[in-house]
Amino acid sequence: MVQEWAPDVMSQFRIDPSTLKAHRLPVIEPTPEAWEVVDTEDPVDERILDALMSKRAERRVRGLEMLAETEEPDLFEWCTMFPDDPSIDVRVAAIEMARRSDDPELGMMETYPEADDKRIRAAGVAFMTRHGEDREACFRIGLTDPETHVRVSTARLLGDLDPTVHRSLFELALYDHNPKVAEQARKMTTGKGYVVEQW
Repeated sequence: MVQEWAPDVMSQFRIDPSTLKAHRLPVIEPTPEAWEVVDTEDPVDERILDALMSKRAERRVRGLEMLAETEEPDLFEWCTMFPDDPSIDVRVAAIEMARRSDDPELGMMETYPEADDKRIRAAGVAFMTRHGEDREACFRIGLTDPETHVRVSTARLLGDLDPTVHRSLFELALYDHNPKVAEQARKMTTGKGYVVEQW
């Protein structure tokens, strides 16, 4: 397992199968001719590709996260390669990472906010709150969803909005019957003139 998850570290050791003890291999300094030329133009390195093509869902999710961290210009295209992934975790991660992209195609994402699965729906709503044509309507859809998971996920994104301009959305979250949703909204409205009425 360690060899799979940390191949760079384990390449420095040899494991004796009879005793299960690790022995450090001698370090051989490469000659100047042995150095590989690294293509700095391409941020998608072999490590990320290996993770994205892994059989393990956790590794594919991590690959998507690493890809988003590289500020890859084609991030959205990479994320759209996983709509039919057998793991729901990977599909959700792909939608969440696509939210970070700067040049998405909305047509490919419009059905996700209406998905049956609450996690995909939450990720789809989150995507549309950043890239949708009517962001306020997308926030409203997320904050009125029957599933708590979707409402909490949407409330966490309220920080993208100005509380003085989008007062109705913040009040919608403040009066949510679920304390987690209300707490998210309270954090962002403290000291901004919001008063929650108690009945």
